[in-house]
Amino acid sequence: MFSELAHKNLLGWGTTGDIGPYTAYYSERGRTVVFPRAPPLNPPTPAQEAQRDYFRNVAQWWRDCPPEYRATVQLMATRCGLRITGFNLATACARPGMYPTWRTCCIQARLFPESPPDCTEPVAS
Repeated sequence: MFSELAHKNLLGWGTTGDIGPYTAYYSERGRTVVFPRAPPLNPPTPAQEAQRDYFRNVAQWWRDCPPEYRATVQLMATRCGLRITGFNLATACARPGMYPTWRTCCIQARLFPESPPDCTEPVAS
């Protein structure tokens, strides 16, 4: 039953990713694939840990940003026609080498908030 619902664009939009105990994605043939989510069997590699630390740092930075900044970045994503949240835009543009992308979005949106930092320092516990 769940796969039938997912195939019909669950809740009215194309749903992908982890949804409760399931994972859904679109196949190359355009079909929605749904299967029970499985936990990883091996411990994470150093590269996986580095990625998780990066996203943890960006999420902490975003939570610490003033609400006005977050609203400005969300408006920037909307004005650029991006179908992503302000958090996702800031996360993508915080990657090393992505400043030109940030600058292009600023110019297109005619908004110039401070660029996201390079979030590579460890999060303080």
